[in-house]
Amino acid sequence: MAPSTKNKGDNKVAAVKAPMTGGVMRAHRYRHGVVALREIRTYQQTGDLLLPKHPFQELCREIAQDQAADMRFTQEFFEALQEAAEAFLVQVLSESNLAAIHDGRTTIKTKDMKYVVEFLKRVQKKE
Repeated sequence: MAPSTKNKGDNKVAAVKAPMTGGVMRAHRYRHGVVALREIRTYQQTGDLLLPKHPFQELCREIAQDQAADMRFTQEFFEALQEAAEAFLVQVLSESNLAAIHDGRTTIKTKDMKYVVEFLKRVQKKE
């Protein structure tokens, strides 16, 4: 009688004990969009300002310098101005996203933002 050639136990042991080749494990990668959605949720939950304060103040002072050289501002003024500027940016980007979706795209283009700004100008003129 010939010995059986099918010995399943030996194959499993050999497969488990085989050394890894390559050495370094790759880093875990999330699926597309998961990290972006996590960032969106994080920014929506926080009420913090997104633009850095110091560069925003420098820009405001530079613009004001062109108008009048001796203008002075309080810290509350910069905080209110930055809050209003960020609210306006959020509104424009949100409306631009809707315009892009209406056009059958998921990516905002420059023409979407120009359309929204022009639309907001016309709405303000009527009020």
